[in-house]
Amino acid sequence: MLIPPDVTKPRQLASNGVEEAKLIERLKRGDEDAYREFMALYKDTVYRVIYSFSGMASDIDDIAQEVFIAVFRKIHKFRGSSSLSTWLYRATINKCKDYLRKRRTNTVELTDSIISGRPDASETLLNEARAKALLASLPEKLRSVVILREIEALSYNEIAEKLKIPLGRVKIMIFRARQKMKEEAQRNGM
Repeated sequence: MLIPPDVTKPRQLASNGVEEAKLIERLKRGDEDAYREFMALYKDTVYRVIYSFSGMASDIDDIAQEVFIAVFRKIHKFRGSSSLSTWLYRATINKCKDYLRKRRTNTVELTDSIISGRPDASETLLNEARAKALLASLPEKLRSVVILREIEALSYNEIAEKLKIPLGRVKIMIFRARQKMKEEAQRNGM
């Protein structure tokens, strides 16, 4: 299953600190227009993260709704020690984890972005299933860094900021994740 077209391309988010601060203040005041702006600005990113992390295309709307409701209820707790997008990313990952716990599943689907070359449709589906199995075999923390690096196309520094871990740790985690995926592929004759 491929990611729906409206969530395949990364969207440029407002990185202007002044604009973000104004939006946060409006959200904290309960401004309905601010909620609509916030959702329009971050919807694609939230959908992409949910899909990449959980692989639940059929449940993506439900999870996204839970994410935005949780953010709106807890926006008053946002301290500003990170960017709004980082805070939203953590909230999204946490909702995905909650959802996966409820569903008792660890499946994750990937896009062609990790698969090299341009194979035909049947080969693409086979490669995607293999990539899905390899990613699902990773522990949750390693899976998160691979998703951020390979699907979200974040730099090591951006991953460190989002996950609030040292840069060196990010590099080690990505190295270990790739190593584990390679070993798993060899073990399963992929």
